[in-house]
Amino acid sequence: MDPPPVRAPLRQWFTGFVTLRNSTRGHGAPTPEICGKLSSDVEQSIKLIIDHLPVLQRPWAYLHRNLSGKFRVIPLGGDISSFDSLKTTEGADAPRYRNMSDGVYVDFQEYAKVDLIDTSIDVSDFFFPNGGFKGTTFELLSLISDNRKQGDASPYLAPAGERPPSETEGRGVLEDIGETWTNLPPPVADYVPRPQLENELYQTLNDDRHPVITLVGSGGIGKTSLAISVVNRIALEGTFELIVWLSARDIDLLPEGPKVVTPRVLTQADIAGQFASLLQPAEAKTSGFKPLNYLAKSLTTNLTGGPALFVFDNFETVRSPGDLFEWLDTQIRLPQNLNHDEISRV
Repeated sequence: MDPPPVRAPLRQWFTGFVTLRNSTRGHGAPTPEICGKLSSDVEQSIKLIIDHLPVLQRPWAYLHRNLSGKFRVIPLGGDISSFDSLKTTEGADAPRYRNMSDGVYVDFQEYAKVDLIDTSIDVSDFFFPNGGFKGTTFELLSLISDNRKQGDASPYLAPAGERPPSETEGRGVLEDIGETWTNLPPPVADYVPRPQLENELYQTLNDDRHPVITLVGSGGIGKTSLAISVVNRIALEGTFELIVWLSARDIDLLPEGPKVVTPRVLTQADIAGQFASLLQPAEAKTSGFKPLNYLAKSLTTNLTGGPALFVFDNFETVRSPGDLFEWLDTQIRLPQNLNHDEISRV
């Protein structure tokens, strides 16, 4: 099956599916006539997700530890050869796997347990949360057999704490670096210089023929560190009067492993709010001030008198990145400049 002609956020698909399920007559009980009209399109959309969603192409397996200590690996999808070491006593007894419980796992170069999915060793039935929270338990429902069972809620009872900010989140105020006002994060302490890439990005940022610049690559290869290093260099030289760093990063990839953090901006409103907070325009104190209009005007004209550079770190994490990219691309005017850390132009 060919991929869809346009890209759409997966969140949009789930929203539409929930509407189809819950907003129809009888709380999800559409008439046979409506089902007949919709079933073909729904089937096609599900197949597109199965065939093209990257997470579903990863190795999936149900793991069950035998009395011998070795794991029985039951395939659920993808090439599960990466789980083979768990089938041996030596592999299953490795320190990192000694406390691994039975359950559904997906291989992301580390075995990640998929919470809130329950099945058995014969994987003939699958159970998903269905409400019914009673303090210590909740209901699990099989959409295959309609059977129900109780799930243990204790792992989910700890109160959620506020996530820490990203290590590469921009400063909360504008400071002068050289001839530039900016909220750039400090340089990364263990950054490994890459002269060729640095010079290429430096030359591109100084070329006003490129209003939108994109850094693309796998997570963790150092795109953000590269951008911080080069943009700090440009700030010292005063090429731009203003450099604004906007972070949508939700995971810091640290040497000891990934760490979940709080993204600073996720929507146009978040971006506009942080931008207005940094520049603190006089009109912000008046009634009727709209940060989004102020941001749009700043992208179109030089409110500060000189060129500005906007850097979006982890752009793909924002909500509806395609829509946001289109809005920014529509608003931006030279000699303003815009640098995207992780988004492909499609």
